[in-house]
Amino acid sequence: MLKKKISTDYKLADLENDTHRLLFTWAIAHLDVEGRITGNPREFSALVVPLLKNINSEQILDFFADAVHCGLIHRYEVNGQWVIQYPKFLKNQNIKPEREAKSIYPPENNSRELRITPENSAQIKINEVKLSKEKLSKGKGSEEGKPLSLSLTEDQIIKEAQAKINARKENRN
Repeated sequence: MLKKKISTDYKLADLENDTHRLLFTWAIAHLDVEGRITGNPREFSALVVPLLKNINSEQILDFFADAVHCGLIHRYEVNGQWVIQYPKFLKNQNIKPEREAKSIYPPENNSRELRITPENSAQIKINEVKLSKEKLSKGKGSEEGKPLSLSLTEDQIIKEAQAKINARKENRN
């Protein structure tokens, strides 16, 4: 159950837009006993917003970067699997671990050395966009084997992500 204090949380209010606030709050219902959920944008979308077709993987990656930047989530990778951790989950929930299923997601301490932080989140997002575009151009991820197209070019996505990060840094200083 959500606590009332979520509505006065400054970090949540600092998220870039209402879509990011919606993704953050709706994901809480899908977190496991340890406060973890998939960090794969496509799987995250299928779990958290399956009926909202206007929210795409690019927006979810932007949410991940924004929430990491605001300190609301940790995003890390273990053996090729991206995981989201809500660090304050256990503090804000009344969980009886013995009555819950064990987490299927590995803990952060088993992650590779590179942890997604506010400082490196823009570069990680850029690298993921490059990887996703590479897969799309090879036809992977498409239905019926047809390559998918992106509405923005890779350079546009990179410039936009970098501009957002720079603007946030200026606003916080």
